[in-house]
Amino acid sequence: MSVIAIEKSSIWKDVKAIINNGPTKTSFEYRALIHTEKEDINVLKLISLDIDRDYVNNIADRTIIQLYVPLGDYVKRIFPYKENLEVTVKRIQLEDDKVSETVNEKPYIEKYKAIFLPSDNMKVVASQFDGLDIETLNRKDFVTIKLEIHNRSLEVLRVKTTSGVFKKVNTFDVMEAVLVTESKKITLDGKPALDGVEIVKSNNTAKRDHVSIPSFTKILSLPTFLQEKMGGIYPEGIGTYFQVWEDKKLWFVYPLYDTSRFNSGVPNLSIFAVPNHKLPGVNRTFKKEAKTLNIIATSSKEYSDNGEVNFMNDGVGFRMADARAFMTKPVEMTEDGPIGKRTSLNHEAAIKSRDDDLNFGPATSHRISQNPYQEYAKLAYRNTGRLDVVWENCKHELIYPGMPCKYFFMENEKIVELEGVVLHMNVLISLSGVITTAVKHTTTSVLTLAVKPHQHKPDKPVTKTFGKF
Repeated sequence: MSVIAIEKSSIWKDVKAIINNGPTKTSFEYRALIHTEKEDINVLKLISLDIDRDYVNNIADRTIIQLYVPLGDYVKRIFPYKENLEVTVKRIQLEDDKVSETVNEKPYIEKYKAIFLPSDNMKVVASQFDGLDIETLNRKDFVTIKLEIHNRSLEVLRVKTTSGVFKKVNTFDVMEAVLVTESKKITLDGKPALDGVEIVKSNNTAKRDHVSIPSFTKILSLPTFLQEKMGGIYPEGIGTYFQVWEDKKLWFVYPLYDTSRFNSGVPNLSIFAVPNHKLPGVNRTFKKEAKTLNIIATSSKEYSDNGEVNFMNDGVGFRMADARAFMTKPVEMTEDGPIGKRTSLNHEAAIKSRDDDLNFGPATSHRISQNPYQEYAKLAYRNTGRLDVVWENCKHELIYPGMPCKYFFMENEKIVELEGVVLHMNVLISLSGVITTAVKHTTTSVLTLAVKPHQHKPDKPVTKTFGKF
């Protein structure tokens, strides 16, 4: 990457706009309170929050929290009640480069269900601390507690089930109607457990005679059930995820590998790549403009694309007999006998034509099926590359599941943009400094994107020479 080129490019203009006009308050302090069946316990320090957001394989965040507490509180007040714990996390806005709380910014507070992790925490033997009171133990030492925490709204969402039979409808309309209706019925502490449902519109408008949802189908599993068993919803695969986005508890349903949604009118993400050494320790790394979130990625990109290998091994397309065709007239009667109507009998699809004309389109493992959407999703996956970027001093709650994005970087002194979608996010919120005196927490995220394949082109044509045999 040419440093001179990037400083004179439009990328640098966008980067400077973020640095100069981004939010002035990007520093936070995190505090915690532990709740047992008996009492509430103040935590001396919240050391870290490690948040894993897998938008492909999971349905919600997996968050590990580390807390710093006096030994006596741990032994006498927390450990005996470890089977039923809750934790409240409070995020406080700070003035930049200061430890004073911003008075006009309302803190964000959320209570979580906590799971005690026995293998990661100190074991307490019954006779080990007999005869020692809490105050004596508190003066003696401190311990670090590691818990896995989950949003309490997710807990009530997990156990909600549904069922029904719907006639002459398409699968998307069924999913949207059931999710919206059932979600409104779910309450927590007398209030709605969800603030809304965000569903990406599907272009599958084919109506089915019957859409049957078995009894006791978990509502969280409904989108996947309709995708795999009832004709499909998105040809790019389906993802379902519960997440707090911009302080709202939302349930998202989205196509996994649709890399063409950036200009669809929904909130999107623009990522501008800058070399590590160019902006060391920059505080302002993001800026919102209308529906676009602009961020600075202060690291070298980690790009991988096994597309051609996958196309060689698994094919650029697929062939599958359409089960519905066999219920009509699958053949045409001629003087020479019955002739199968191939276009009517089969699902046949190809996502590209390879340069060497070795276009492999195998029959699927499901030889006969009425649902080609699972196979379409596999093709969409093969036709994407993977890109990992680092976002420092971030505000991670601005990213939502399946968020459309563009990634801008310099290659051979030219601007390259890759269009894609956010697949995964790992967030580390950690105390900055010595545990006993530090106040400020720093936040760093690693984003994994699925992007359209990028063809790396050399500056000059490559001349091939071949030796004589």
